[in-house]
Amino acid sequence: LLDSIRKKAASLSLNFINKMVQRTGGELNYNVDWKKFPDSDILQPHLTMSLCSLDVLIQTPHGDEPPSLTAPMERVPQAVKKAVSFNSTDTYTIMWWSKYV
Repeated sequence: LLDSIRKKAASLSLNFINKMVQRTGGELNYNVDWKKFPDSDILQPHLTMSLCSLDVLIQTPHGDEPPSLTAPMERVPQAVKKAVSFNSTDTYTIMWWSKYV
């Protein structure tokens, strides 16, 4: 019984968070149950978000100075975050502010 109550509480909380994330144009995917597939794969409880859901996503080219983590930062517009292309040489600064998680 307690396990089902925890799952219900988690589902309600994550549903609320999902609505908040969607209002900012982000994406959220979650699952609170263990699910076994016919091929023996297992889907574990998880919470994933698109990187565009972050409040700050800054790409700093190799050799340039990334922003200071102690300085105030403003939210980055969706168009700027979507334009980020990931590679193994640049530095990425990410921030996510939430009072819900």
